[in-house]
Amino acid sequence: MEERQFNLLVEAINGLTTEFSSFRKEVNERFDKVEQRLENVETRLDRVEQRLETVETRLDRVEQRLEAVEERIDKVEQRLENVEIQVSEVKEDVKMLIKRQYEAVEELKASYDITVVKLEEELGSIKLDVNLLNIKVAKNSIELARLSELEKKGHSV
Repeated sequence: MEERQFNLLVEAINGLTTEFSSFRKEVNERFDKVEQRLENVETRLDRVEQRLETVETRLDRVEQRLEAVEERIDKVEQRLENVEIQVSEVKEDVKMLIKRQYEAVEELKASYDITVVKLEEELGSIKLDVNLLNIKVAKNSIELARLSELEKKGHSV
């Protein structure tokens, strides 16, 4: 009986050894799978980090370009204000010139006894000059607005 018990014991040990070997093999396979998944995750994280760095770099460039555009817009607005001031000054000068011409006409009328018809012709000429100046000022304003729009869109003037 002892031999039989010994044989049973040896068989049990062999069975346990086989089961343990199978278990160990399965555990090793699972560890290998976990390690592979971890490597995949690390690779993906590396890619994500690279993409984030690329996005941050692009965002920095966009921010710099935006700041440059804002500076250009400020300059254009300042130039537009200067042009508006110049236009106002030109209008005042034109008004003054018209007033002087009108006064000169009045003096001529008084001194030379100009007829009403000739005076109306002279005033019509002055009005035409004013209209021409207004048209030129309007054209300049339109051109400045167009140039400003082009600068806003990024075209060089």
